[in-house]
Amino acid sequence: MEGLEGEIPAREGKQRPVPVRVALWAGVIVVWMGLGLALSVNMPGTPDQRSAGAFLPARVAVCELPPEAALWSGLRVGFWRGVIGPRSAGQLRELLRKDIQVLDLASDGGDLKTAIAMADEIEKAALMTHVSENGGCFSACLVLYQAGRIRYSDDAALFMIHYALQQTKNRKAAEAARFEGTVLFFESLIERGASPAIYENVPPYGELYLTSADAEALGIIASSSQAMQKKTASLSRAIAEHCTPPQSRSFLPFHAGLYPGQ
Repeated sequence: MEGLEGEIPAREGKQRPVPVRVALWAGVIVVWMGLGLALSVNMPGTPDQRSAGAFLPARVAVCELPPEAALWSGLRVGFWRGVIGPRSAGQLRELLRKDIQVLDLASDGGDLKTAIAMADEIEKAALMTHVSENGGCFSACLVLYQAGRIRYSDDAALFMIHYALQQTKNRKAAEAARFEGTVLFFESLIERGASPAIYENVPPYGELYLTSADAEALGIIASSSQAMQKKTASLSRAIAEHCTPPQSRSFLPFHAGLYPGQ
């Protein structure tokens, strides 16, 4: 996949809205006026909504890094493996009660509004977020990742963004959810540091996969100075060497290869 560096303008001061951003906001207003409703958007879309087990609880665990982890000795890492659904906020609170300092994510995404509420909790707890080697943070998972006080990512991690989707037989309701959910999703990412260029780079019908370098170019990963890159590599190595994450739950066949041990 080609990197996005060079295609995305650097963020200097206040940026003017890009045309796609304006068009989507206009679409939200038109749909609200036409339908007179505001829909709950289940997902910045992944097909996992169609799986019978889509909202099974995520698999979670906590690992405290030992003295051998040097710089990271004593750091408590909470692992999140699975989709974001009705029980997820409670599961996150359980992890927070165990005094975790890093939230390591591997998720296909899930319910957008739940993810935004969880992101608020992550911000209040001042957690760091991390995506491990060969891990994937897709769709609504990005909202959780963006909420990290410091956002770490292994070089071999993968990210994915796309437009919102709600499964419904009502076409007008689906279109309303598409406009409303996409704006809600993208603006949540921008509020937490992503570039408004996501509006131009994400295809309306499709998925934008990002390497760590691509995600950095879009402001999803904080700028990686040389010192930051060394810290990121050492954290990823410490987690890989000293922790055994729970097996991941992925309901997307195309993505399943990202998660060993299913």
